[in-house]
Amino acid sequence: MAADVADRLRELARNLLSLEVNTILKENITAERMPAVGHTLLDIAGEYARFLCDVGYDLDPYFAGGAADASAVVSGWRASRAFDSAALTISVETFDRLRWAAKSAWGNAAAAPDGLTAVQKSILDRICNNADTLKEILKRPDAAKAIPLGATRADLLARRNDDSNTQADLPVEDLLALRKIWEVGTEEVVAQTVIHLDGDVVTRVRDLSRQPGGDVLLHVHRQSVDVAVSSWRYLLEVLGHIAGTAADALFKR
Repeated sequence: MAADVADRLRELARNLLSLEVNTILKENITAERMPAVGHTLLDIAGEYARFLCDVGYDLDPYFAGGAADASAVVSGWRASRAFDSAALTISVETFDRLRWAAKSAWGNAAAAPDGLTAVQKSILDRICNNADTLKEILKRPDAAKAIPLGATRADLLARRNDDSNTQADLPVEDLLALRKIWEVGTEEVVAQTVIHLDGDVVTRVRDLSRQPGGDVLLHVHRQSVDVAVSSWRYLLEVLGHIAGTAADALFKR
């Protein structure tokens, strides 16, 4: 038990080595909290599928019955952009197919009827990267303890009173990754600041000078960074208090 606690503290320390603050442009806000793990994963898969459909890429060949290896699927652009989300399951296969669909869409961007913007291409890259992260989480030996593998949305709704798959069952590092992926989704990130414990600060800002409200967005981002740094400093103090003299060992290992 002591070793397990030490491992978790060590991982928490590593996660606190840097701070990332994103300011996102979103047309509508539901203000909902991240749900249980199963619903969170299907939310992400559904949003990625909707984005691919919205840009006009055909997902059906990737999810057709008996579909071949996702990397070998041939698809293209189409006028009809509907997709049956019931085909999505909490599985490595689902995120693998979404990953290869996003990669193919990026590679065939020149053939898109409406073209793809730089922002849309960056989101396709995000889908590829995040899908790979989620696949690794789902592949872990103990994944089934925290994740209802293979379930569809209908399956989850049918057992809505089953609380055996909750956020608390997921390892901290996986929960943090999942939460960020769910929070950012396919939204447009207009500003990002990354602060490292050694003092390095990197800020990336899209060209907002010609965008209405650009100054307001930058002001909001600066305020968010200030709040985040205050919280970060407090968490570091708490961690140091908990770890005590073992703090150095936690950071070195």
